Amino acid sequence: MDVQRVYYLRLFNDHLTFLIMVLLKAFQLHLYVLLGSSIPTEIIQFILFVFVDLYISKKSIACGCEHTLILCNSTLFKFDKGKIKIELKSISQIFAGHDSSFIIKDQKLYKDRTNYFMDSLESHEYKDNDFYFREIFMSKEITKKTSFKDGEKITNETYDYQPFNGLKSISCGYKCVFIITKEGLFVCGKNACGQLGIGSQVKKVQGLKKIKLNNVISISCGFKFTMALTKEGLFSCGENRYGQLGTQIGYGSTYSFIKIHIQNVIMVECGYEHTLVLTVDGLYACGIYHAIRAFFDCDHGVLKYHTTCSKFQKGPIDNVVSFKCGYNFSLILTHDGLFGCGTNEFNIDNYNIDIFNKINIDNVISFDCGFHFSIIETTDGFFGCGEGINKQLLIKNKPEKNTFVKIM
Repeated sequence: MDVQRVYYLRLFNDHLTFLIMVLLKAFQLHLYVLLGSSIPTEIIQFILFVFVDLYISKKSIACGCEHTLILCNSTLFKFDKGKIKIELKSISQIFAGHDSSFIIKDQKLYKDRTNYFMDSLESHEYKDNDFYFREIFMSKEITKKTSFKDGEKITNETYDYQPFNGLKSISCGYKCVFIITKEGLFVCGKNACGQLGIGSQVKKVQGLKKIKLNNVISISCGFKFTMALTKEGLFSCGENRYGQLGTQIGYGSTYSFIKIHIQNVIMVECGYEHTLVLTVDGLYACGIYHAIRAFFDCDHGVLKYHTTCSKFQKGPIDNVVSFKCGYNFSLILTHDGLFGCGTNEFNIDNYNIDIFNKINIDNVISFDCGFHFSIIETTDGFFGCGEGINKQLLIKNKPEKNTFVKIM
């Protein structure tokens, strides 16, 4: 977090005047106009630190397989075969899975209506076309009472909904979801390769099931595998075909969370079949080889037929602020700018899969990666790159290389 603060403080330092005017305007104050440059330095620094902390903690972009959620100025937009503006207020967090979307609003959890694997937990009051997002609950008890009137049998149903207690965050994977609350970690959805970590080979969990994993800080989901960062360390479960679990104990699926032997983990992100982990010592990767070739300082000709890496490999990249993973590529933000590695999903000429490639875009605030695309927020707006952008924005002509499409 300290590394992130330093980056954002340096980035926003050049935009102090603009930020102060925006913040003051948001509170309908005009003190800046009245006081001008006489605003004390301490106040400027305080405003800046608060603004930076809000940016670090608030997620403005969430990418799924072929869709994107963007939270901008308290307004939610969804990009999926065109831009959709969703009129909802007080949204605090947004999340996107493989083909699903979730939001947290007023400490309540909502799912999009196209998400069918949690239908049993949504309110019975919604009709087929009502509301784009629908509230879901920890549990839903249905009581049926039968009576007779004029010889006709009548069944009345009453519903008892139990809300989430202390909802903190969620993470979405391939038709599954992890929900972190004060009461613990809960899962729901598909479990074909053990990605839910429930300890059994059951293919699907329909209701919410509590996982025996304590003190969870964050969850990151890959295609059919999961990484969990806790106060006790890093854990993984699910498919391990390419060594993406980092367990170094074979390539079979794991149905319970196993602790990974890597110390001092700060954050973790999963791609389709690879994993990136930031520790106090640097950035590490494991999984399918052509997604993480830049992490190997060697002659790649020797590793021509190498496809897997089950041991975390440290990459030659420093001062990492944050990172996100897509299909077989990753975006990494450092104090020196934004870099890409893995397959070329960035429309870059002379791209080299064997190194970390500098992305030609400045003043990056936040970003996220989808299947074959990335969305980047800068001080100038939101930009997209990669093949997946064409489908989302209904762009018929492929953008020129080395350019970014401005979304909003």
